[in-house]
Amino acid sequence: MHEITLHRERSRRTASLLPIVFILLFLVTDARALSLATTTSSNGVQSKMIMTQKQRKELWQNTYSPPPPRETAATSFHSFVQMRSGLGPQEPTGVFGDVVFWTVDGELYESPSGEMIARIEGMETSHAIRLEDDTVRIFSRKLVWFLHPDTHEPMNEFKGEAVKPIRYDAQVLDLKPGDTGSMNGPKDEGLAPILPFVVRSTRLVPCMPITPRRGGNKDILMFQVPLFIDIEIPLLLPSDTSGSELSKLRKYQAWEFYDYVLDLNREETPTLSWTRQGSTPPFFTHGNGVMHARGHRVGSFEELPQTTQDYINRNCPLFHGPPKNMEEVDKLLDSNA
Repeated sequence: MHEITLHRERSRRTASLLPIVFILLFLVTDARALSLATTTSSNGVQSKMIMTQKQRKELWQNTYSPPPPRETAATSFHSFVQMRSGLGPQEPTGVFGDVVFWTVDGELYESPSGEMIARIEGMETSHAIRLEDDTVRIFSRKLVWFLHPDTHEPMNEFKGEAVKPIRYDAQVLDLKPGDTGSMNGPKDEGLAPILPFVVRSTRLVPCMPITPRRGGNKDILMFQVPLFIDIEIPLLLPSDTSGSELSKLRKYQAWEFYDYVLDLNREETPTLSWTRQGSTPPFFTHGNGVMHARGHRVGSFEELPQTTQDYINRNCPLFHGPPKNMEEVDKLLDSNA
């Protein structure tokens, strides 16, 4: 009987100490976490990776202005503009918004065999300004280069042909909100297409409306950006006997889809999926290529992948930021004409 009473007394004392033990364990665990964070923070690459992820989320949360809980045509337009180019709805007319960067990586396949021709890596940088009629004008640069499928090193040639990057030193695109009457389906009631127009670029192509869709609930918006290309472009031929370069026109046909996903709660960074099928200038022009890439938005050049930063620093320093204004765009494109 005495032993039973003693056992019960010990159990009661142990139970009374449990809250204190849990508190001590929490403090010890928290202290270890702080120690680990401190140790990790002084540890080169791993520290940079953790801080970059944290800074990326904080930057997105601090700079993005969330729309009302249920999107309307106007707010879905502003949401796309701010996600895509950094211009918030509060920015006054005639003032540029924040500079943003997008990074992508993916693959180029031959169709229909599925053979991987190359890996791809790319980026875009842009900022935007609101014009008098509420049109938004985006100034951007875009660059995609090809990597060897096995070594991941930049490709210089493919089957005897020189491999060069797909490069747009300057592009200017106008966006306007469309009419809600052109959207169908109760799921997307209140949303309207966004109407893009190419103002200046290396190659002018027709644009189709950008379609906003609700991604299963009111907190996710998806934007589909289709592009169908059917134009004539110069095809350079070997020089004639006099040394002058010959050229003729050829059909350039391809289609592309850019699919953006935006979390209105700002808990996740905006993401992008890009799919393209058709000939792939400047080197895979005689085959049917399929490119697919995934990407996301970052807030600065320093947040781009290190391989991207290195490639731009070595080969294309112009791509540290977008064109400043139309004057710079005209100068660049007119000099390359």
